Amino acid sequence: MGNSAGKMPDFKERNRTGAAAALGVTYAVCQIPTYKDEDRFDVSFGSFHSGTIHEKMPDRLSSLDRRDTVACFGIYDGHGGSEVARLCSQSLVASIIRRSAKRKRLARRTIDEQASSQEEEEEAIPDECIGAAYHEADSISKTLYKHAGATAINLFVSNNEDGSRSVKCAWAGDSRASLHTHAFSLSSRRTKNFRKSSYISFDHDPTREDERERIKEHNKIYNDAYIRKRTSPQGDIGPDAIFRIPKGSEQNNPYNISIMMSRSIGDYYHSSAVISAPETTTFTVQKDESVRIVLASDGLWRTMKKRCVGSVMKRGSKDTIMQTAKRLAFESFRRTQRNQYLRQDDITVIVVDVHGANVDI
Repeated sequence: MGNSAGKMPDFKERNRTGAAAALGVTYAVCQIPTYKDEDRFDVSFGSFHSGTIHEKMPDRLSSLDRRDTVACFGIYDGHGGSEVARLCSQSLVASIIRRSAKRKRLARRTIDEQASSQEEEEEAIPDECIGAAYHEADSISKTLYKHAGATAINLFVSNNEDGSRSVKCAWAGDSRASLHTHAFSLSSRRTKNFRKSSYISFDHDPTREDERERIKEHNKIYNDAYIRKRTSPQGDIGPDAIFRIPKGSEQNNPYNISIMMSRSIGDYYHSSAVISAPETTTFTVQKDESVRIVLASDGLWRTMKKRCVGSVMKRGSKDTIMQTAKRLAFESFRRTQRNQYLRQDDITVIVVDVHGANVDI
């Protein structure tokens, strides 16, 4: 049976909140760890000038620093242990910023050498830099922590010349991000009634047709990726998973393991069809607009959809951003308690408000 719906967790949640006015960002984090305590998160600010990251945003920035600074948010949902999630929280964003800064320096040097008077605008965080950093983390994890893995989702917010903000989301696995927008511009009116909700990331698992086809094609070559349901004495259970060995070969086989997601970092012993290559999406928040982004591990998303998240936030329309993050995390915790088929999982929620330059924070 499920736990009592009224009982709250005995453990203490981990909270963090802050703002970066120069980037038009306010944020809050609420993490509810369970007995596993395998989720990790990070919030930092990267500098393309130095290629380093800092935990806090400087109080004052020059016009150059404003263009060369990015707000970074990440959630890493560990499984098989917290080692890979911890590794990602400590080094993944630093690797992305370092690679992006190096690329920018090379681009600017090329422009100077060509005596060009017009600089082509480049993405603040190139996809190639994100992919290389994910691959590096995956390689290190497979060497050091063979039994563990983690999903990852990252969000980057940077300034554009016209006062708008560039937002990029990168992910591998089933942690997810949703976007919540107002029905009108905030330059003339402020509200917390987010009326439009959409996903900006999409889970990597065998239920996605493109991922399913990729896994099947992979298996034709490597013969180590079989999609089927897990079994119990009562029969098949749960959604499709990815196995390394075919059905009928499970008994006494040390590789009789499966994984629900089709992309992750680490997971050495799982099928080689489970890759670390991230997907990305980019959009712009105009200078007179404001949006809210909710990043969360699957501890939240298995109990709530994007519209439900919007409804929960609407109920707390007078909440601070920290209260909103807590409201979402604890609402998910309660829903898990009321569902007899769900086991309690770590829940990590990061709420990020992004405002254009014409919107007061």
